[in-house]
Order: sequence, then C-alpha cells, then structure tokens
Amino acid sequence: MGEGVRMMRRCRALGMGMAALLLIPAAGHACSVCGGAAMGTDAGTGFNTSLFFLIAMPYVVVGAIAGWLLYRYRRASGQRRRAPAQHLTSLHHVE
Repeated sequence: MGEGVRMMRRCRALGMGMAALLLIPAAGHACSVCGGAAMGTDAGTGFNTSLFFLIAMPYVVVGAIAGWLLYRYRRASGQRRRAPAQHLTSLHHVE
C-alpha cells in the first residue's frame, strides 16, 4: 500500500470524526474550551476566572523578573556614583 493511500485514509477518518463531533451537540458541550454553554452559572464563572489567572500568570512572572532586574540595576548605578570618589581619596594616601 502506498504512502498516498494511507494519507487519504487518515484524512478521511479525521474528516468523518470532525463531522460526527459537529453533528452531535452534546459532544460540543463536553469540550472544556466551549465554556460558553455554562456562562452565567457558578461553573462558568469559575472557568472564566481560572482562564484569567492562567493567561495573566506569565505576564506577572516576567514583570516580577524585570522589576527585580531594574531594582538591581538602579541600586548598582547608585553605588557606582559614590564609588569613584572613594577611590580618589584612597589614591591620595599612597606615598
């Protein structure tokens, strides 16, 4: 059997499976992504809240890391401004 025939059978099976899911309405309501069916209920509100936190979490983590790096950068630049004066005074004591 050729590779083209196998691919056609797979595509046909996938197409028939998709058509079956579209024709059976209960299968669409079972999908966790189709939260629209439960809107207005406690389950729908919980689902939407959990999605919000899942979507927001990467931004919170990146923001926290960026804030920490900015804090460290500003703290280091403040120490660098004071440091040259200390080095100059130590040079005068060298004999």
